[in-house]
Order: sequence, then structure tokens, then C-alpha cells
Amino acid sequence: MKKKNKTVITIREKEIDRDNAKLINGKFYEIDVDCFKVEGSDKWQRIDNGKIAFNFEEKRYEFIESLLQKGFVQGYAEGGEELVYFKYNPYENVVLKQSYESHASTIHCISSELALKLGYIEHLGTGEFFKKANLDSRAIKACNTKTINSYRDKKINYNANEHSTTFNDTVRDYNSRENIIPINERTRLVSKILGNYSFGLEFETSDGFIPSRICNRLGLVPLKDGSLRHNGKEPYEFTSVPLRGERGLETLKLECEELMNRCELSQQCSLHLHVGLDEYGTNMEFLLALYILSFRIQGDLFNLFPDYKKDPQEYLGAEKNYCKALSSLGLLENDIYNSSNKKEINDKILKNFNKIFEFLCDNLVHQMDGKYNLNTFVHPQGETKWHRNARYYHINLMNTVFSPTRTVEFRLHTPSFNFTKTSNWLFICVAIIRYAKAYSKEIISGELRPTLTDVLRGYDNFFGELKTTDYSAKEIADYLIDYCNFRTKEMKICSEKGDVMGKSIELKADKTFSFDNGRLKTIY
Repeated sequence: MKKKNKTVITIREKEIDRDNAKLINGKFYEIDVDCFKVEGSDKWQRIDNGKIAFNFEEKRYEFIESLLQKGFVQGYAEGGEELVYFKYNPYENVVLKQSYESHASTIHCISSELALKLGYIEHLGTGEFFKKANLDSRAIKACNTKTINSYRDKKINYNANEHSTTFNDTVRDYNSRENIIPINERTRLVSKILGNYSFGLEFETSDGFIPSRICNRLGLVPLKDGSLRHNGKEPYEFTSVPLRGERGLETLKLECEELMNRCELSQQCSLHLHVGLDEYGTNMEFLLALYILSFRIQGDLFNLFPDYKKDPQEYLGAEKNYCKALSSLGLLENDIYNSSNKKEINDKILKNFNKIFEFLCDNLVHQMDGKYNLNTFVHPQGETKWHRNARYYHINLMNTVFSPTRTVEFRLHTPSFNFTKTSNWLFICVAIIRYAKAYSKEIISGELRPTLTDVLRGYDNFFGELKTTDYSAKEIADYLIDYCNFRTKEMKICSEKGDVMGKSIELKADKTFSFDNGRLKTIY
């Protein structure tokens, strides 16, 4: 006759076989449920002894002291039923508060998505999450209000460059996390058409805050900008780290989404785009062509934007015009290519490029020499960029010549967080650079006097390299041309109505604006 197993009642008042339990301090604990063998001890550890906790990462119990030493934090993970320990992740983890009181206790949560599922609401001004059920209507309104907040973990500078610790840290963090942003096939396709140019954007804001976890994940650097100061507030400018390729394009899309949800715009704001030139940053023939091309098409470019962009001092009462039209600098009529002698051609290119160099030096230096040239990165006015008048044009070559970043800055765009506008502007500006690179000689000599449409058509033939069989390239060219024609028409209508701000398409319409030419709704 089979002997019946003896049973016991555990601390959870559960009846189990005695063989599956351990007697500790006079109470029964179910093995691997209420008590565990933990690394570093040969004794069974009670779940309620205050010494052990669940390691969510490795799915096992460990001593809390050991978990803390490894950088783990206590909080909610999958399911959110019990508190566990997980490795702190500054890109994903959020802070939960049970009430709106300043002294309310806090706990971590593994993600914002889980926090929302658990019934928490995010405070847009702090990035913290509060238990919605414990909030009154006033507190809920405060949570949903976009406002400026301070960064406790970042030093906020005026510049994003190699001298900024915050910028360098953000670049490192972003580049070390290559696989966290999913890439769709359309993005992969058009990134090849865009080429390998790096790009970065400066989003000026009038209000709002983006939590560090999002800034770190998306490569956004909060900066000070004195020109944005108003009513005692100093809003942030958010600049992206250098982006590139398919990952860069998807990152830009996510940046626009976060900015749209968390920040505000005003007429005093702008959107600036930097495009990296890499080795072409020291090619004088290319830079000369880029300047001449930018001069020839600047009328087309200004027509894409409201009247106030032509003269913000008159229309906005601005302190100065931060986005002026270029002058020809006497570059259009030249005899550079009238000779077949290569040295003579190079000498003439240098002579004409020095006109641009003198302009960039605010006429303090008349030509490149041993101190001021394309390799020293020294400007006669020193490091203070705000006193350099030549940077306040619709295209700024200051960083091209006087910074190792070798970027061209396009300053003309109106303030926007809109993904369609922002991505279209990126492709327009890259087209300008690629066209100048492909047809430098023809542009300088005057053989080509292109319009903006001609420049954008360059995507259709890969800027003279070859006729593409990729339908997407022609799609993009057609889409951008249609988009520019649409904006030009809209801005003309605004001008005729006396709407110098372009209210029908800018600011107020920024959140909802989209453009569909019948074939594409967006480039990617």
C-alpha cells in the first residue's frame, strides 16, 4: 500500500507536500516560491526577510545589496504586479509618483508604456508620471501643460560642439545604441537617394521640455539661446547630434514627434539645418560654386516662405535680420575657365574664393594667409560667433571654413516641428549641395544658371552621375518640385492678403500640415 505524502501549510496558507517546503523559523516556505537558494549563501533565503529581491534581467532572486552594487533599481516591470529590480536604463526608465505632492514617494518603472498601462499620467513639464486616480482636475491640467523645466543631469551650454561635455556625451550615447530605432523599408530606400551626407537640425522653441531619457535616446541636446528669451522665460533650443543614413532619417521623424507633443513655437523661433560636407569642406571650387548657386536660387528659396523672412526687422520688430539674402560679391562675371592652364585656373579660383573668405571674415582679412585659412579654423573675431555678421545669411558657410565640423547651415526655414516640412527641407538642401558638387565648373562659368526646380530635378538623374532606374528617385524629385510650387503659390496668396506671417500654412497649421501630390504623402 502506497504511503500518503505528508502535507504542510505555507506562509501563504497554501497546502503543499512537505518535501516541497522548507521550515524556517518555525514557518513553512514553498521552495522556489517563498524561499530561494541565492548566490553567495548556502542557506535558503526567505522571500520576506528583506534581504533578497527578484532580478528581472536574469529572472532569479539575489541579495538586494548585490543588485544595488550592479546599478539595479527597484520598480515595476512586465505586468507591474510586484516590485522587482532591473538594471537602470536612462533611455527607457521613468519615475512614478503616487500623488502630486512634492514629497510624494517615488518608484521606478521600466518604460513609459508600462506606466501608462498601470494608470499613470506623464507630467509634460518634468517627465515624471503620476497616479491619475489620485489627481484632481487641477493636477491633471498641470500635467498636460507644456512648460520649461531645468535639467538636473545636464550642463546646458549655448553651443553644441566638441567643447561641450553634454554634446559629446549625447553623441557617444546615441552612437552606442544603434539598434534601438526600427527602420522601415521606405526609409532604407530613400536614404540611399539622400546619400551619405550627415545632417543635424536646430529646433528653436518658445516653451516646453523634453526629458533626458528621450534626449539621450534620440540624440537631442538642449541648449540656451538668448534670442528666444521672453517674459522672463528662457526656452530651449534642441539640436540633434550629427545624423546620417536610414537611422538618421528615422531619428528625425521621432524627434519631430516628441517636439510636437512637448514643445511650443513662436514667430521668434527658427529651424536651422546643418549638412556635413566631409572632405569637400576644403574644396574651394565646390565652395565657390555653392555660393554662386545659393545666390542664383535664393529668390526661389525666399518665395517658399512668408514675407517676414525677407525682413524680420520690419515685420517682427526684430533686433536684426538673422537670415539675409546674399550679395553677388562680384563672383558672377569671371574668366576662371578661359585658360587651359591648370595652375592659372587654380590661381583664379583662389582669387575668387578669397572674396568669399573676406566676406566671412567681415572684411577684416582680405585673403587667406598663414593664420587665417581653411585649415586653422581661426576667425579674426575669435570664438564668439554672435558678433560674426557673415553667419546671419540664409546660407551660412562659417562652420564650413572655421570649424572642423565642415557643415553648411541653412537658416531660412520658418519654425516647425512638422515632419513633412522638416524632411522636405532636408532633401531640398542636400539637393543644393549635390548639384553644386556635380556641376561646379558649369555653375561658376555661368554655363548653368539653374532654378530651384533644376536643382531638385537632380535627384532624377543622380546629379549627372547616371540615369537612375530607381522609380523612387524620380518620385522624390517630382514630389519636392510639387511641394515647392505649392508653397510658392500659398505664400503669394498670403502676401496678396497682407498675411506676412503665412498663417494659413505656418505656425497655427504646423501640427496638422501635410502635403500629398497624388503619388506621395511623404518622402519616407
